[in-house]
Amino acid sequence: MLEGMIQIDQDHTRVANNIEAAKEKMNNKKRKLLKA
Repeated sequence: MLEGMIQIDQDHTRVANNIEAAKEKMNNKKRKLLKA
């Protein structure tokens, strides 16, 4: 049970990191568009 919880927590962290990375990419694209 505990191992399963840890696995879920790791997956959640990975998803959160992916979302943050996606936000960063979007912000970078917006900045480039505004500069251009």
